Amino acid sequence: MKGKGGTQEPCHIISDGGADKNLNVYGNAYFVDFQQVVIWDYIAGDVSQEFYQYEADKNSDNYWFRCGPDLSYVLTVDRRSGQNYKCVIYRYEADKEDSKIKIAWANFDGGLYPSHSLCLANYPGHYLKAQGYANNSRVDWTGNGSTSDASQRWSGMEPNM
Repeated sequence: MKGKGGTQEPCHIISDGGADKNLNVYGNAYFVDFQQVVIWDYIAGDVSQEFYQYEADKNSDNYWFRCGPDLSYVLTVDRRSGQNYKCVIYRYEADKEDSKIKIAWANFDGGLYPSHSLCLANYPGHYLKAQGYANNSRVDWTGNGSTSDASQRWSGMEPNM
C-alpha cells in the first residue's frame, strides 16, 4: 500500500500479458548501474522482485519505483540502446528525471486487479513491454506503445485515484 512518502510495503509489478511474471532485476540482489530488468516467476522473499513506489510529482501519476534492498536504485531507461530502450536500474540521485514513470489506466478485464500501462513521464510514447513470456525475457521501453497490447499491461501498483 502506498504511503505519503512511498509504499510502506514492497509491490510486485506483474506482467499481465499472459505470463503473470514479476519484474525482476537480472542477477542477484547486488545492484550496479544499467543492470537489466527482466520478467521471472514469482519467488517468495526474492528482493530483486520488490519495488517501492514513491510519488515523484505531487498529485500526479508520476512515480519512482525504488528497488528492493537498495533504495538508492530506481527503475529507469537506458537511452543508448536504440528505439526500444532497455529497462534498467540506476542510482536515483543521478537519474531523477529519466526515472519518472507514469501509471496510466489500460484495461480492467474483470480480474481482481486493474491492468495499467507504464510509460516514461519524460519520453511520451515509450511504454514498458515484456519482450517475451518466458523467464529471463527482457523488458524494454518500446517506442510504439499501445494500451491495448497485453504485453504492455502490468498490475501490482497503486496509481492516484
